[in-house]
Amino acid sequence: MATKTSNNINGQGVSKNQLSAISGAIMRVLVVILVMMAAMTATAQTRFGIVAGIVVENGMPSDEEKENSNRLGYTAGAVVDFNLPVQGLGLEVGAKYTKHTYGKPSMEQYSVDVPVHVRYRLDVPVVEKVVAPYAFTGPSVSAGVSNKMPTSLSDVKMSLAWNVGAGFEMAKHVRMAATYSIQVSKTDVVNNGSLVKGKKGNCWTISASYMF
Repeated sequence: MATKTSNNINGQGVSKNQLSAISGAIMRVLVVILVMMAAMTATAQTRFGIVAGIVVENGMPSDEEKENSNRLGYTAGAVVDFNLPVQGLGLEVGAKYTKHTYGKPSMEQYSVDVPVHVRYRLDVPVVEKVVAPYAFTGPSVSAGVSNKMPTSLSDVKMSLAWNVGAGFEMAKHVRMAATYSIQVSKTDVVNNGSLVKGKKGNCWTISASYMF
């Protein structure tokens, strides 16, 4: 029985054409990012920081069981912040190791995420030295590292999401932010011990970072 289940799951993996299309899109995004970074480095003020937070899965849209919603994971990594010559405008590029947990029984997915956000910070004279609110949006590319689940998937894939969020910066160094990630590409999950193929699992991330 175990062998049959594994074979059925492996047989429903993403096709090579789909993987090729995803990889091509990811490469185009990365090329654009590199070009933008190269063009702005000369005039931008660069800051580095570390970030960590919790990931709250929003559940799969078609799941009816409440057990599949709001599972906790975590994320941690580094971020580079470019303050552009335009007042309040900036670009944030990160590299984070993320754990997603969802499904029944629970499934864990580990990935390396590279978010690229355009950020606008409201800089009010004097007040900005104490607290400055900001909002951001942009794509996030994820490369799967490993899966931990009752039944195995044949592919650890790359995926694409679009992030929107807001937060505030305190004393020019400490940042708190809430991010909502909308999955652009679909993923495969395990629900009640069987594979559910091609679902979009959005999530919230609550994070804290320190900018040097």
